[in-house]
Amino acid sequence: MSLRTKWALGLGLFVAVCIGLASIAANAFIGSELRDEVDEFLWQRSATATQVARGVPGMANSGRPGHPGTQIRSGEFAQFDSVTQVINVGGEILIGEGDVTLPVDASDIAIAENGGAAVLRDVTLDGVSYRMITIPVVDNVALQVARDVTATNAVLRGVRQRLFIVGLFGSMVAALVGWFGAGQAVRPVRRIAAAAEGVADTLDLSAPLAVKGNDEVAQLATSFNTMMEALQQSRDQQHRLVMDASHELRTPLTSLRTNIELLERGIPNGEVRDRILGNASSELIELTVLVNELVGLATDSHVVKASLTTVDLAMVAAAAVDRGEQRHHRQISLHVEAPEVVKASLDGIERALNNLIDNAAKFSPSDSPIDVTVNGFTISVRDYGPGIPDADIGFVFDRFYRSAEARSVTGSGLGLAIVRQIAEEHGGVTSARNHPDGGAIVSFSVSG
Repeated sequence: MSLRTKWALGLGLFVAVCIGLASIAANAFIGSELRDEVDEFLWQRSATATQVARGVPGMANSGRPGHPGTQIRSGEFAQFDSVTQVINVGGEILIGEGDVTLPVDASDIAIAENGGAAVLRDVTLDGVSYRMITIPVVDNVALQVARDVTATNAVLRGVRQRLFIVGLFGSMVAALVGWFGAGQAVRPVRRIAAAAEGVADTLDLSAPLAVKGNDEVAQLATSFNTMMEALQQSRDQQHRLVMDASHELRTPLTSLRTNIELLERGIPNGEVRDRILGNASSELIELTVLVNELVGLATDSHVVKASLTTVDLAMVAAAAVDRGEQRHHRQISLHVEAPEVVKASLDGIERALNNLIDNAAKFSPSDSPIDVTVNGFTISVRDYGPGIPDADIGFVFDRFYRSAEARSVTGSGLGLAIVRQIAEEHGGVTSARNHPDGGAIVSFSVSG
């Protein structure tokens, strides 16, 4: 079922329920008013008839069976719009005026015998509905007055029929309004759906949706455009990564192929063979590092976020310093100015710091020290090398970027790019600058 149909049916059903409840209330109110009107009529008629009955000589003696008392003349209580009847304690009808005989039950006899409050009730005679009142007149005599309520019931039926027709018509109108209104409301949504289907068919992410207004649908279109921009940016980054990776992979693969071809030809000289094997081993190591770093760059940030744990930055830095000293065989100093504990990926923080230390060792003399500083949520690594050329400072964190001075140094050109990715995944930033006394300071931060 389409959203448009659901809205139309929902609005029609809502209006139907509202009109139905209003109709029930209106029917009850009108019925109560009409019934009160009939009851008021019966009270007036019974009061008039009671006064007449009490003025008839010998009425009290007529209350007991076998004591006829004064003869009551027919026509004393005649009313063209009601039925009047006088009964005694034996249930005998002393006089009846009207086309029908009213029923007498125990409650009517009790009123004749004991008096008390009048009783109003509904009765049916020969298929006709009446409203009847029974009231005491004198001792042992009660008066019954009834009125035909056929017309009143007909009015109620007419009211119910009209309310039903109004409810049905109102529900249909509401459903139609909901249908057309929903059509107007979902038109922009259909436009967004068509755009999404077009993207799926053509893979073209460059055509944004036109945004009109500032309602929820406009916000949805804006979000869709933002998503398209993010996808386009991701595709561009993926394309650049593939192109850069293919370029970087081409050199070691070409070198490996050349060395293998030389070995296949059979080189008798042991020294030449050893050199070729050494070059091949070196290229394999570089190729392995490059592939591992490419995999690291391709890691989804959601995987990193899923592995968050409590990380003491000072402890991580101390462990990284120990590893760095063993790997590079040089002095690495740790300075902890303001230690912090954060929610982060332990593997990510360790890898970023290891990359910074490796980068500092690569671009500084082998006998020079390296300084690692932990200051709050920022970790900095300083080397004592020649520093970073001013023209290259803004690009050192780009993938595969190498300055002219760095192209002679082994590496993939991805180490600092991985540092930036890890920092951004943790809500932080990276920075690089030259120290006034020489060397470079490269740092990254994480969000606290």
